[in-house]
Amino acid sequence: MASFNKFECFVGDLGDKKHNLDADTLKVYLTNNAPSASADSIKTDLTGITEQNGYAPADIQNGWSETGGTGTLTGVDYEWTGSGGSFGAFRYVRNFPNISVKFILGFYPLL
Repeated sequence: MASFNKFECFVGDLGDKKHNLDADTLKVYLTNNAPSASADSIKTDLTGITEQNGYAPADIQNGWSETGGTGTLTGVDYEWTGSGGSFGAFRYVRNFPNISVKFILGFYPLL
């Protein structure tokens, strides 16, 4: 399984209350652009693949819990199915909250 890599801005964004990981709808999207953990901070910094043929960013139905000072963010597995054609090549899965300013959390490299 791919390892989660957080964007450096994510920790500061938590402190600034830009995320409510229990209440915000988190989505994942696919991209072929290499991320920069230090330079990327909002979704528009990271172009996704074209939304077509059954592909669109997906709600992961997230949940948040904290026990003994350790926070755990969970989400469901999601599977896209092509319809009427294929969608573009991708190497990374990124997540973001579906709010007005789409601050980014992290990414999973698939290769």
